[in-house]
Amino acid sequence: MPPGLRAQAAQKFADTIAQYSYHLATGFIGTPRLLPALHAAGRDDLAYALLLEKTYPSWLYQVNLGATTMWETLDGWTTGLAGLIATYDAVKELADRTEA
Repeated sequence: MPPGLRAQAAQKFADTIAQYSYHLATGFIGTPRLLPALHAAGRDDLAYALLLEKTYPSWLYQVNLGATTMWETLDGWTTGLAGLIATYDAVKELADRTEA
C-alpha cells in the first residue's frame, strides 16, 4: 500500500471494527490475520479490544464456554458435536490443500 494511504486505510479499518462493536466479523481465513494487521496499522488498542471482548461473537466467548481450540463457527456450541467436529474438518481441509 502506498505510504500516503496507510493512515486513511488504518482509519477505515478501525471504523469497520467499531461498526461491529469490537466483535469478530471475519471468516476462517481472515481471523488469524486480524490481530497482526491491526498491529501493522498501529492499532494495538483495537487488537486488545477484540481479543478481550467476552460477548458473542468473540474469542473469549468461546473460551468462557470451555473451548480449548478455536471453533470453526463462533457459535459452535449451538450446533452440538457437529460444530466441534467441524473445527477438526476445517484444519484437515487446510492441511490437505497445502499437501496437494
